[in-house]
Amino acid sequence: MGTVSDTSVWSVADIPRGGLRLLNEVERGFKHTTLKRVAEYSGVSQQLLIESLGLNRSTYNRRASVGRLNQDESDRLYRFTEVLSSAIDLFEGDKLAAKNWLQSSVKGLGDRAPIDLIKTQAGSEMVLRLIGRLEDGVFT
Repeated sequence: MGTVSDTSVWSVADIPRGGLRLLNEVERGFKHTTLKRVAEYSGVSQQLLIESLGLNRSTYNRRASVGRLNQDESDRLYRFTEVLSSAIDLFEGDKLAAKNWLQSSVKGLGDRAPIDLIKTQAGSEMVLRLIGRLEDGVFT
């Protein structure tokens, strides 16, 4: 895996960036292969991503047999993708640095890893706010 991203996670995973198309896709449920593409792009293991979305392997396998995640799982995958994209931007396109940061304990998040917070909207927002502060040079 190269260190600098040349294609966005949004295009690789075929996740709309926003608007009604995104809402419709989340409500319908992302294809189960979207999770695999996001995991491959991010460098995070598929198993870790599954767990960070609050799923277990057997639930994911059931979703794979149906072909789609449910609405809540798709929403959590969207949140992870938003956090991942913001982290990659924070590290100026360096996917490896972003992946390492997502999996590391971060003081500004109460010594929790960002990837552990995306199960909830509140946790995802905390991570995105911290990224915004770091981009602005505010380190606390």
